[in-house]
Amino acid sequence: MNYLKYALLFVFAVELSMFAMSQFNPEYFVSALPQFNVESVDYTYPRLVGVLFLMLGLAKLYGALYITEKGAFVVSMWSWVVEFFYILSEVVHGQFLWTDAVSGLAIPPLMLIWSLLYYRKHFLGAALQ
Repeated sequence: MNYLKYALLFVFAVELSMFAMSQFNPEYFVSALPQFNVESVDYTYPRLVGVLFLMLGLAKLYGALYITEKGAFVVSMWSWVVEFFYILSEVVHGQFLWTDAVSGLAIPPLMLIWSLLYYRKHFLGAALQ
């Protein structure tokens, strides 16, 4: 349980830093992550993506802080689903290249599988007893 909790906290920190970078220094955000360089006025798209990362990060933080609570943990699992489908939709629409999105297409499903295994062990196992 502790490893998953710390992994969720780490991902929250990464997503929080992405949010801060997209809001306070969008030029650097776009140069570091060129797939978010969409034609927009005053970096509105990168800032919007930063807000999305903040919302997903907060869901992961909530799941990490209340990992023993079923509802909080389910919220964090859904954040992986949303993140995966966001990245997949950007790849399908041609915004991201497959090579740019490898980690975004690999990490969310792996973390979701890890979370589902934890859920099965701690929540479904307890319900069956």
